[in-house]
Amino acid sequence: MYPPFDIRQLYCFVTAAEEGQITRAASRLHVAQPALSQSIAKLEATAGVKLFERHPRGVDLTPLAPRSSRRHASP
Repeated sequence: MYPPFDIRQLYCFVTAAEEGQITRAASRLHVAQPALSQSIAKLEATAGVKLFERHPRGVDLTPLAPRSSRRHASP
């Protein structure tokens, strides 16, 4: 049985965590910012948890975000 999300959504999530900004992550992934935001929102909905705290200057991981993602994110 396959998980209810795909590897692309996970890659988008990890890239956003590393960059700390959706816009920079979208640029790095060569996708439009709204498409990246939608992908992350779908992943959050599927997982049933909020993965990012969004604010005007970027995003921060929530305590519910997987620990492995925090390891990749900048302090």
